[in-house]
Amino acid sequence: MKYYLLSFLALLFSGNIYGQISIADTPHCHYIVLHADFEGTVPTSSGITADDNWSAVFPIGFTFNFYGLPNTQCIIGSNGCLGFDLANALAYNTWPIGNPLLTGTAAAPDIINCICGPWCDVYIPAGGTIDYSMQGTAPFRSFAVTWCGTAMYSCT
Repeated sequence: MKYYLLSFLALLFSGNIYGQISIADTPHCHYIVLHADFEGTVPTSSGITADDNWSAVFPIGFTFNFYGLPNTQCIIGSNGCLGFDLANALAYNTWPIGNPLLTGTAAAPDIINCICGPWCDVYIPAGGTIDYSMQGTAPFRSFAVTWCGTAMYSCT
């Protein structure tokens, strides 16, 4: 089974993360070993354990203007996105991609007003974590979301 590591630093980038990835490829197995030292705030679990869900509402730690709208809170989608429509908290997080995001008629209304890293069908019940953290001191803060060791749905 393949595992994908996605590190999604949303909004502002600051702090230091150092890592080393060792990849071995043989005719019979594929694996990735990650060695990392984390500097800054220790990540907090998003609480997402079910497939295709939005998280509860989390404070960002600063005001982030997204397409002209100020946001101080967000929700995290299990399928690789960060949303600012708080009405979707704890609801279904869609994964099918039917239309371009910027048309205003995305595949589903819950994807409008979102930052979609690699918006795809992540299957968190197969393992991995979705964590978030806020680093820095005002006015130099960043909010980070990490999808670590998560699998794709129906991926063999």
